[in-house]
Amino acid sequence: EVRIRNLCKCHYEQGRREAIKARLHGKPCAVPDCSANAVARGWCDPHYRRWKRTGSPVRATPEQRFWRNVQRGRADDCWPWLASGWPKGYGAFRINGQTVAAHRFSYELHHGPIPEGLTVDHLCRNPSCVNPAHLEAVTFRENVLRGTNMAARYARRDTCSRGHQFDYLRKDGAGPRPLQWP
Repeated sequence: EVRIRNLCKCHYEQGRREAIKARLHGKPCAVPDCSANAVARGWCDPHYRRWKRTGSPVRATPEQRFWRNVQRGRADDCWPWLASGWPKGYGAFRINGQTVAAHRFSYELHHGPIPEGLTVDHLCRNPSCVNPAHLEAVTFRENVLRGTNMAARYARRDTCSRGHQFDYLRKDGAGPRPLQWP
């Protein structure tokens, strides 16, 4: 059994903790705008625990938390989102209790709010990319037309499956339809 100052290790640690508490007793937390009493290192218990968990007693800004999860490269490379995401490969990011798409957050961070009626399109076709140079606000139709899936291929067609030209709009104005013979 190891003895320090004539005490076993357990009682030595207990006395050390009590001495620290007595030294900090009644002192406020060193973090600005925190009114709790200091417990360790001059911080209250929540700030001390956050420091042990993250390395900083204060909460990181959303922007700092966002960039921690991005693998940045050259300006023309894709910057993949490394944290959690949705099933189709899009990154997910929590801010103020809400989950937002990581590429939308990146776009808003660099280009401002997304205009009404527009969506964010990946010019690189990589859903996990959050490089602002690869993101563009476009209409939903333009986003679909730029895609490579079945819906995009059908939306780009100008003839029906039998070769007839789509030469006028459907009655609801939604898009082209083949000429109907009486």
